[in-house]
Amino acid sequence: MPDAPTSATWEWTVTSDRVAYSAAWHALLGDAKGNTTESLHAWLGRVHPDDVASVMHALDRHLSGAAPAFRCEHRLRAHGGAFRWVVAEGVADRDASGRAVRLAGTLADVQERNRTDTLAGLPGLFALRAHVDRLVAAARDTPASRFALLLVDLDRFGALNELLGHDGGDVLLREALRRLARCLREGDLVARIGVHDTQAMAGDVALPPLGGDECALVISNLIDARDALRVAARLHDALAAAFPIAGHRLFASACVGIAMNSAGHDSVDDLLRDAYSALVRAKARGPAETQLFDDSARAAPSEFMEFASDLEAAMRDGQFEMWFQPTVHLGDGSIVRAEALLRWRHPIRGLLRPNIFVPLLEQAGRLVPFGWQTITNACRSLAQWRSGHPPAQAMRISVNLSSSQLLAPDLVGRLTAAVRDAGVEPGDLELEIAELDAMANFDRAVQVSQALRDAEFKVALDDFGLGLAATEHIRALGVHTLKIDRSYLGGNPQHGGSAAIVQYAIELAAILGIEVVAEGIETPSELQALKKLRCPLGQGFLFSRAVPADDLLRLLELDATAGTDWWAGNAPGSARRRRGSDTAVQAS
Repeated sequence: MPDAPTSATWEWTVTSDRVAYSAAWHALLGDAKGNTTESLHAWLGRVHPDDVASVMHALDRHLSGAAPAFRCEHRLRAHGGAFRWVVAEGVADRDASGRAVRLAGTLADVQERNRTDTLAGLPGLFALRAHVDRLVAAARDTPASRFALLLVDLDRFGALNELLGHDGGDVLLREALRRLARCLREGDLVARIGVHDTQAMAGDVALPPLGGDECALVISNLIDARDALRVAARLHDALAAAFPIAGHRLFASACVGIAMNSAGHDSVDDLLRDAYSALVRAKARGPAETQLFDDSARAAPSEFMEFASDLEAAMRDGQFEMWFQPTVHLGDGSIVRAEALLRWRHPIRGLLRPNIFVPLLEQAGRLVPFGWQTITNACRSLAQWRSGHPPAQAMRISVNLSSSQLLAPDLVGRLTAAVRDAGVEPGDLELEIAELDAMANFDRAVQVSQALRDAEFKVALDDFGLGLAATEHIRALGVHTLKIDRSYLGGNPQHGGSAAIVQYAIELAAILGIEVVAEGIETPSELQALKKLRCPLGQGFLFSRAVPADDLLRLLELDATAGTDWWAGNAPGSARRRRGSDTAVQAS
């Protein structure tokens, strides 16, 4: 409607329920009418179903005298059926008793200012601000009123977007947002807020550094935080099914940060900051995690800056340690290999996982040289185990290759030097390439895999199921091992949507004559389900967390003496919070 006015007038005679609508009011909505007098329903009947309650609440508050003026941003159905964002404002004339008898005001078009997301047709930050402002105002009148803001961020979206290309990334993001929106009830709101609308932000407020794949959900009428956690569980379930994109089946997940309203929250900015702090903590724990905000999470974003300043001292003082997680033969329980994993023993913060320090190493340009040193140390550890420890003779070590290392022209030379200096054979070292990295630069990955095999190294495709690798890709890569991503083992991997991926990987490995490892086994039921699917190898907290080198030696000795089910009650740190638990995970 290029020639439509941006504002119009209306006047409601409250006692007779008749409203005088100006010609501009009709023109704003695309109707070719002059001035008319109609019922209030001519207005309310056009209101978007999700906005009716907020419009009526704003009207009731002003008519009752609880609010000095009427103001409500909402969506109205224009001519042709499309909805437009408008803001209605007005002030009532009252009789001697204070009863409202006439309400006159304006209706302004704020469609452009609101910047509704064009990708999925969702509201933007301006609409989010208006919605939360209404809930905050209502909570002042009813202190027991509880609502929550959930900040949702897709895991590995940058890598997926690079893999799929811009158009494919948009398809994935659009469908993910639609799935999230379908999880909400009438009156809740989902808004895409990755691209900030400067007109929607308070002038002196700095919002969190959000990207293009974040969205915010506002859910109201809650009893307590457990309701918000249950909604987060529904969001994870909604994203669990495959996304059909460009003829492939892609799987994605998201992390969720939750902030409940409280007396200290005066605006959407307060809630966004707290939800973002919780989101940072969730992402630090890994993909598909949920974090409920508490005061200890408030410092989470700034912690990364603190860690960055400590990085040089950590490298100089040897604060990084090699830890190892065993891979187990699911049939006889024997340990067949160990994955080398890095940990940072921070003098104040304690033991830190790679989620925290790998981005810092990458930003500092130290990730690749640090990766070479990690591989060297892993080979030396294997050589030390084999010296005087018979159970370690048949083991091999697996190490992750970063995307940067895949591009290194001297990759094979460095690996060859590492095994030679440690006194082990190339076949004792398995290099894990993430499926997303392989598919993002497939030709290079095929070349690297071939060169590694020619040098007699083992090659594994890690995180299988997250990318778009099909049978022909696996065959071209010529890998020795498929490692099924841990996200497919939630609950029972023998049933549900994940079962097809797990079974496909197991059958594909059998056809190609290669090994397959199920990652993330946490419960006996998951183990039994994998055995029924004839999965030969597994790795996960049921057997052991990653442990220091000395503890891994103890596990090897335990395996040699106790035999099958050696891990039952003996593996270091084998207990953990199970997936799907209703227990609230507090920031810490």
